[in-house]
Formats: sequence, structure tokens, C-alpha cells
Amino acid sequence: MAGGSCARLERCGRVSRPGSTGSEVPPASLTVPRAETCPARGGGGSRRSAQDRCSGGVPSPASWQLPFLNVFRHFRVDEWKRSSKEGDVALVTDKVLKSSVYRIRGSVSASNYIQLPRTSTQSLGLTGRYLYVLFRPLPTKHFVIHLDVSTEDGQVIRVSFSNLFKEFKSSATWLQFPFVFETKTPRRDLAGVAPPNARWTCLQLDLRDILIFYLSRHYGHLKSIRLCANLLVRNLYTSDLCFDPAVTVTEARRVKLPVSPVPREMAFPVPKGERWHDHYIHVR
Repeated sequence: MAGGSCARLERCGRVSRPGSTGSEVPPASLTVPRAETCPARGGGGSRRSAQDRCSGGVPSPASWQLPFLNVFRHFRVDEWKRSSKEGDVALVTDKVLKSSVYRIRGSVSASNYIQLPRTSTQSLGLTGRYLYVLFRPLPTKHFVIHLDVSTEDGQVIRVSFSNLFKEFKSSATWLQFPFVFETKTPRRDLAGVAPPNARWTCLQLDLRDILIFYLSRHYGHLKSIRLCANLLVRNLYTSDLCFDPAVTVTEARRVKLPVSPVPREMAFPVPKGERWHDHYIHVR
């Protein structure tokens, strides 16, 4: 994320898996298997047909979540009735996105967070294969993201991502993935922290593949999410579609690109005449 464009991230996009050798580490990366893009072939496929291809031809039973779900909007995060917050959580205006975002900060990640749903006895029940987290790590800080994912047979697996983690760790009920920044600093206390010029990031997680690859379990639904200090978060989305955040609906229609363009409400603003990857990061 620091000192490199997303073009470099794409070229260095081979993911380091446990036990692998010779894997390249991009400016910002996760030890997560890369989500396989499922383009609409033939140039004229509908969004629903593209979704069916991505989900193996099996339609999702939760039709109200199609073609994608705006998690913050659906659960009315701003009302804090179906979600909760703890510690230093504030709604602020981001100068880059020119929109309102949530800032979560504090010296102890576990004491400063946004959680959906409100209590651990509830469940989000989100079945989309992909989770998109639109966030920016706060400079020179650590952050943690926890997901509780339910398998088809009801087992709850915690999946965590953080630049606090030094290496990948796993157990039958917990996967810990290090979020890696390419930073060069002689200060040991700054090792692993987000760089000063940390960018807005689209973190795309293939929940189905993560469970299959690491635990040989079948994904059921996303049960809960906890976003912990220190980060800015714009929103969360779930979908069975493999979106390309660098391609807008308008661009896809104009040049007939065989990809699933990002919905307008998910898109990051790009100055006229400039490239998406010059301003943002796509991690998957």
C-alpha cells in the first residue's frame, strides 16, 4: 500500500499460503487465496447470470440480498439499534472520498469497535460469497477486523485480519491472517503499522474459498462483524458477484468490458483523467 501503485499490487498478486515458497508480497496483501474472477462471458450476460456463474449455478435463497447488499444501510448502523459501538467511534467527513465515514481509533483495539449485529446471540444471516470492506487504515497504527462465519453444518469460525499479526495461524475455529504493508523503518515500534500515506482500500474476501481452502468446510453465512481500531470505514457490502472496483458501470457499458463493474454506490471517486489504481488499493 505504501510506495507502490495498485498496478504493482496486481503484478505481485501471488498469495503466500502456509507452507508455500517463493511467494511475492505486494505493497498491501493478505495471506488469503485470491478470489477467482467470474466474468460475464460473451459480453452480453446479465448481472444475475454472472452471479449464477460465480455461485456455481446455485441461486442464493436470500433473494433480498441480491445482487448486492449495503450492510450499513440495511442494518441502519447510524441508529445503533441493530449494531453497537464501543470506545472512540465517530462519524467524520473524509477529504478524499468527500463523504461521511466512521472513524474508529484507540490504543486498545478490543476496546474501540463497531459490531454488527448488536449482540452475539443474533446473526446477520448474510449469504453472499464475497465480502467487500471499504476502509483505510489510520497512519502509523494497527487495526483488527473480526468476522464470525457459520459453516453449513452450524460450526462458527472466526476469521481475523490485522497488521498486528506476524504470521498466519489457524485452528479448527479460528483463522488469523496478517495484513502486510511494504514499509521500511528502522524503528521497531513502527514495524507492521500502516504507512503514513495509507490509502483507501477495497478488501475483497471470498468467504467460500477461505473456508474450503484452509478448513475444508462449506460456507453457510456471515454471522457477525467487528471492526476494531484503528481505521476509517466507509461501508461493507456482500454479494455473489465478483466486482472489479476499478471499473464503473458507465465504463463497462461504453467499452463492453467482460467484467462485473462495481455498483455506483460502492465506487471510490476518481478525478477526471486519472486512474483508479493511482489513488486506491484493491486487496483480494
